[in-house]
Amino acid sequence: MGTDDDQMTGVAQSGADADPMSDVALAILEAAICHLESVGASGLQVDQVLADAGASPEALEKHFGSRRDLVQAAIYERHHRLVEVESLSRLEMAESASTTAEFCTFMADQLTRIATDPTSQAARMARVRSAANSLDRPDLVDQFEARQHALLDVLAQVFERAKARGIINPDLDSYGYSAWFHGMNLGMTFTERTLDDSHRWLAVAIPAALAPLQMPAVDPGP
Repeated sequence: MGTDDDQMTGVAQSGADADPMSDVALAILEAAICHLESVGASGLQVDQVLADAGASPEALEKHFGSRRDLVQAAIYERHHRLVEVESLSRLEMAESASTTAEFCTFMADQLTRIATDPTSQAARMARVRSAANSLDRPDLVDQFEARQHALLDVLAQVFERAKARGIINPDLDSYGYSAWFHGMNLGMTFTERTLDDSHRWLAVAIPAALAPLQMPAVDPGP
């Protein structure tokens, strides 16, 4: 976790990893990322990208739809690659927790980062845009859903390992919790511009996120 849920898992799921991408589509995406890094989104020229990729305009339309969709896909993929190294250190922090209190402190710290870090805000917006762009594109829906499943599977393993260490609620539905947690974080994207103080959101989000992780109370018996 960190700037996005991907950073908690330590895995940056690329389009090629989450759902097999054709060689042509991958070449276009790689060329677009190179241009994005050198000239920025506003300076990216589709004809130059296609020339570098050895691809046709028809291939662009087939795999990405439009220049706007290609730019957003490149931004999204580039973000995942940039955060991968940073996310590994945060995964180690989660793995190093040896008590419920330490794990919950880690979760609270990462939620705070998600809510307040400008890089996280950009990452959440990119993911929301990616979801929105896929709604009317069956081919993109498949890729987006594959990414989501891959993300939630890995995220759930973080909680499964914490359960195995006996430091969080053993009855936690790790996948269900991961889906809820991910949705809660993305939901903030729709409200943060109208909620001027992110700490007001955190005051509700942190207790809500930590409650299911707590160990069940021990029945003292008769």
